[in-house]
Amino acid sequence: MAAAAEAHPELNFLALEVYDPGVAHTLLLAGKRGLRNLRIAQVNAPELMKAVAPGVVSEVWTFFPDPWPKMKHHKRRIVQPELAADVRRALADGGVWRIATDIEDYALHVHEVMDGRDDFANAGALTVSLPTEHVGKGNAADAAGLPHADFTESERFEGRVLTNFEKKGLAAGRVIHDFTYRTRWLCATRRDLRALTSRVLLSELSGPLRLTVRTPDFQSDNESSTLSGGTTYNPWNHNDPKGFLLPGNDTVTTHETQRESSDNKCPASRYWFHAAAVGV
Repeated sequence: MAAAAEAHPELNFLALEVYDPGVAHTLLLAGKRGLRNLRIAQVNAPELMKAVAPGVVSEVWTFFPDPWPKMKHHKRRIVQPELAADVRRALADGGVWRIATDIEDYALHVHEVMDGRDDFANAGALTVSLPTEHVGKGNAADAAGLPHADFTESERFEGRVLTNFEKKGLAAGRVIHDFTYRTRWLCATRRDLRALTSRVLLSELSGPLRLTVRTPDFQSDNESSTLSGGTTYNPWNHNDPKGFLLPGNDTVTTHETQRESSDNKCPASRYWFHAAAVGV
């Protein structure tokens, strides 16, 4: 975390640690390097995530968490549906949850918790093969003989410093599994849309963005919508060439179609929206 904070002085970092040695070591590094953009909280991550204000975090990193290898202890693993919901609430739209582990069974656990969620999208592009059944500490060697399936993961996150945890995993011949989960659609007003896109997405991405917006009552994947100016596009299709692109500034043209809504989760005065880098 200290290395990331040093490399990006324009960003603020909050490190979470429960053990005294970890806190002391990070404080020592921050002091030696004169880091003013790094803070440390000695707290359990799930407890803090429950208390974080909505939409204030751009990324959450969970790198090499305790694998709890015994089958009876898998429920103690930090990546759980409850934490995922709290992380999503804390993340700004377009925010990212990055996870890394060197334990194959933990990788399967992450997929089981995250891939079926409707509030996160797996942004990876790497296909990996994993056992489809869990193993514990006593039968981990049996994993190779279990049925396997393909899953989608990410290339190694270039912003992650090679830590001792990762070095030990590589030295033991284990594969490092990286995950990138980006937030999905969010219900917001046009004012929210403008502020959120300029503050979060345009600041983290250097290329153009494709912004797709739909009113709450859209029922069909094939239904098109009209942007101000009369341009039509399919808001469900990120590859639709008629989808409009945002330049690398804070100017955001919003969707002007007004419709009655039958979806009480997103009122007619608001919009479901999603913004991503072109090609995502």
